[in-house]
Amino acid sequence: MKRIPTTLLAAMIGIAIESALCVVSVVSVLAGGIGPCGPTGDAPGFVSVIHQPGFWLAGFLVQDSSPLYLVLSVAMTTLMLSILAYFVLRISREKHRKPFA
Repeated sequence: MKRIPTTLLAAMIGIAIESALCVVSVVSVLAGGIGPCGPTGDAPGFVSVIHQPGFWLAGFLVQDSSPLYLVLSVAMTTLMLSILAYFVLRISREKHRKPFA
């Protein structure tokens, strides 16, 4: 069986983690109930903390009120999670590499 390249595997892990965070956010916001002006719940604190660097970077590129703000912050958080996964994978694969004989 062929090994998946580290960069592709890291990207898949980053996308999977971000998808899970988005699902948790949507479920918790909708679980708060729906009022006359829309959903009344808030995203969990750990989701906000994980996305905070993405929010900061997106704030430098577009205004906070822009619809692109949320898309950019999610994309940047996915990129950061993928980079983190890449480094973890590289370290773990280096430990399991067989020495030259």
